[in-house]
Amino acid sequence: MKKLLLSMLCFAALFSVCSAANAKKSSHMDKEMAKRSKEILARPYEKNRLELAKPMKKGEILLRPTFNACGFYFGCDKVDNPVLEFRKKGGEWQKAFTPVHFFEDENTTTGLVMNEYRGSIVKLDENTTYEVRFCDGDNVLKQGSFTTWKTDVPIAKTIYIDADNFKAPYIISAKGKPNGWIRYTTKDGKVLNNKSSKTMIEVKNASYVLLDDMVIKSGLNSREVINIVNSKNVRVRNCDISNWGRVGKQRFDKKGMYYMPNSRHYAVNYDGAISIRTGSSCVVVERCYIHDPYNHANSWFYSHPAGPEAIMLYKPDHSTVIRYNDFIGSDIHRYNDAVESSGNFHSDGGINRDADVYGNYMIYCNDDNIELDGGQQNVRCFWNHFEASLCGVSIQGCMVSPVYLFENIFAGMGGQFGETNASIKTGGGKHGIAATAFIFNNTFVGRGGGIGLMATLKSVLKNNIFVGNSQRIANVDKCPSSEYECNSSANVSGSVKDGIEKIDTVLAGAAKGNYFPEESAEAAVIPNFLPDGGIRGAFQKPDFILPYRPIPVVLDRTRIEGVKVRKGAAAPEQVTITATVGGENFKSAYSIRQNDVFDWFTVTPSKGVLKSGDKITFTVKFIPEKMNERHDYRGAFILRLADGFSRAVTITADTDYVQPFKLEKEGETAVYIDAFKPASVTNAKNNRKTTVSIKEDKLGVDGKIVQLNTRNIVEYKVDVPKDGRYYFMIHGYSVARPRLYVSVNDDKFEESRQQTKGYMSWTMLAPGRGFGNMCREYDLKAGENRIRIRCSRGIFAIDGLVLTDNPASFEPR
Repeated sequence: MKKLLLSMLCFAALFSVCSAANAKKSSHMDKEMAKRSKEILARPYEKNRLELAKPMKKGEILLRPTFNACGFYFGCDKVDNPVLEFRKKGGEWQKAFTPVHFFEDENTTTGLVMNEYRGSIVKLDENTTYEVRFCDGDNVLKQGSFTTWKTDVPIAKTIYIDADNFKAPYIISAKGKPNGWIRYTTKDGKVLNNKSSKTMIEVKNASYVLLDDMVIKSGLNSREVINIVNSKNVRVRNCDISNWGRVGKQRFDKKGMYYMPNSRHYAVNYDGAISIRTGSSCVVVERCYIHDPYNHANSWFYSHPAGPEAIMLYKPDHSTVIRYNDFIGSDIHRYNDAVESSGNFHSDGGINRDADVYGNYMIYCNDDNIELDGGQQNVRCFWNHFEASLCGVSIQGCMVSPVYLFENIFAGMGGQFGETNASIKTGGGKHGIAATAFIFNNTFVGRGGGIGLMATLKSVLKNNIFVGNSQRIANVDKCPSSEYECNSSANVSGSVKDGIEKIDTVLAGAAKGNYFPEESAEAAVIPNFLPDGGIRGAFQKPDFILPYRPIPVVLDRTRIEGVKVRKGAAAPEQVTITATVGGENFKSAYSIRQNDVFDWFTVTPSKGVLKSGDKITFTVKFIPEKMNERHDYRGAFILRLADGFSRAVTITADTDYVQPFKLEKEGETAVYIDAFKPASVTNAKNNRKTTVSIKEDKLGVDGKIVQLNTRNIVEYKVDVPKDGRYYFMIHGYSVARPRLYVSVNDDKFEESRQQTKGYMSWTMLAPGRGFGNMCREYDLKAGENRIRIRCSRGIFAIDGLVLTDNPASFEPR
C-alpha cells in the first residue's frame, strides 16, 4: 500500500512537472502566435488577410475537387476528436488525414472570423463521386459529396488556327459549356510561329476552352506565349512551346541581371511561356514540353536570378492543376524558376489555393524548380522529379496553409555554377498564423541542402529519406512546433529528435535513376497518404518511376552519368536504354525530343511506334567535338508519345576542358596579375614577411600554382589604366572548400564567398557580400591599387588574378 501511495505521489509530482513544462511551452507558443499575428496584421497587404483567405461561416462546408484530390473546408469550433472520412458513393468508409483547425479573430478591418477545419483528401480516382463526413468521434457533424474531374472532355467544336496566316495576339474569348468544350489546334502538325514580340495567344474572359496538340514558337522579346486572364475551365494540353522571352543586356551595375534598353529599374523577369492571372480558376496545364527560351536567368554567382519561366502564376483564384509536363532548361538558357509566382508573402499569392502540381519533370533552373510561395491553402505537390536548381520547392511565405509535399524525388540540386540551397525552402521567416506544412515520403539524393526548418512554420515530417553529404534536416532545435516520425538522415543539424534516425540509406541504382532503397526502416502509417504502411521515401516499388506518368512504357534507366570526354574521345562512346511496353492493346507513335542546345548527343531511333509487348533499345551517342567549350555538360531528352505523355532521361558528362586564362573580348579592359610575383607576403599571426610557396601542379600556369593557406596574407599590386568600375576575379581551384578574406586598398578584410570548383576556373572575389548579392564592384582610380588575400580555411590553389570591367567574360566554364 505504501509502495502504491509512493508511486501515486511520484506520478503526481511527475505529472505536475510535465504539466508545468507543457503549460510553459504552451504559454510560450501562445505568446509567439500573438506576436506573429500582430506582425502579419501590421503589413499593409495583409490588412484584409481573412477576406483573401475566404473563411467558412459556421456550419458551412466546401468541397473543392480536382482530378485526384479534394480540398475540404468546414466552419466550426475546434472539437475534441476530429475525424474526416470518405468513400466512393455507397462504398466502405476510409479515414482521411486529419484536417487542421485554424482560428483567427483579430482582423478588425473586415469583421471576418476564421474558425474552420481545412485539409485535403488525396489519391482519388478521376471522374468518380465520393461521399464525405466530418465527425467529432462517432458524432457526425457534417456530410457532403463531390465528383472528381475527368481527363477527357466533350468537344463541341474544333477551331483550327491558321499557322500560315497567324497574327499575334490571337484572342480567344469563347464560352463553351461543361458538356461542350471548344478546342483550338493547328492543322496537319504545322508549327505556329510568332514573328512579333507580342503575346501569341490571349485567353480572355473565356470558359471551357481547350488549347490542344500544337507546336508553338514565339517571337524574339515576347514576354509570354499564352496569357490566361479572367477565364475559367481552360486547359492547355500536349503543346510544345519554345523561343520566347526578352533578350536584354547583362548589367553589372545592376547585380549582373539582364536589362532591356532604356529600362532603368526593372530587370528582365517574369517572362513566362504560359501566364495564369488573377480571376482565372480551374486552369490545367498538362503534357506540355516547354523549353529553349531566348533569354537566360542570371546565376546566383552574381545575385538573385531574374529571367524566364515555363509558367508564371499571378494569383489565380483556385484549382490550378499543373501535371505531366516537361519543363527543361539548360546551362545556355536557364530558367529563373520553372514555375514562378507573384505575391510570395500574400495570403492569395503564389498558386493560391486548392491546387495540384504532380507528375512533372523540372530541371535546369538558377533559382527554384517551383515557387508555391503565398497562400498555399490546400496546395498539393507530389509525384514530381525536381533536379539541377538552387532549390527544388519553395514554400516560404506559407500564409494560409496547409500545404502538402509528398512522394517527390529531389535528385542532385545545383544552379548553373553549382550553387545549392535547401531542396525544400521554407525560408524568409514570414509565414501565416498557425501555418502548417506536411512533408511525407520524399527522397532527397545527392547535392542539395535538404530541409531547413523555420520557427514560424509548423512542419510535419514523416517517412522522408535524405541521402548525400549535404542533404539534411536543419534547424531542428529552432522549430519546437514541428513534428517528426520515421525520417532517415545521415546528417541532422541540431539535436536529433524522436522520429529522425541517423541512417545512411543506400540507393544502389541511383546512377541509373532507380532511387529504391536497398533496405528501409519501418515507415509511419499515414491515413490516406500511406494508409497500409510501406517503406520510407518516395519509391514504394522497385520499378516505380518519377515523374509519375500513367503510361505502360518503362525505361531500364532514366539517368546517364559518369560520361567522360578526354582528349577528344568520350568514354563510354554511347549508352543504350531499353524501353519495355506493357499494357494491353497499347499503341502510340513516339519521337525523341531534346532542347535545341543539347546538340552534343544523339538518340536513335528518333521516332517510331510503341505497342504492347515491345522492347526497343535506344542508343545515346556522344559527340566529343561538340563538347569542347566547358567542363560540365548537362542535358536531357524525352521519349514523347503522340498524346504528350513522356519518359525523361537526365544526362551529365564532364570533359578535360581547361578554361583559357585570357578571356576578355574586344573593347573590354582586363589587367592580369601574376600570382607568382606578389608585392609582399606576411605571416597572418605575427605580421612578419615570408615567401609565397610555389608548387608544381599540372593544372596551373606552366604547371605551377600558389597555395593560399591560413598562415599568410598575400598582397598584389595592380596598375589600373583609367578611372572606372572594376571587378576582381581569381583563377584557381579548391583542394577543400576555402574561406577567403579580401581587402582592396585600405578596406578592412571581409569574407569573400567563393564558388570554386575542383578544376581550374575563374571566380569573382566579393568580400562583404552575402548570398543573393555576390557581384562586388570597385570604383578605382587610375594608377596603383592593391589587393590582399588571406585564406582562413581549406586550401585554394591559384595561378593568377584579373581586374576586369566585364566579369561575364570570366564566368567559370
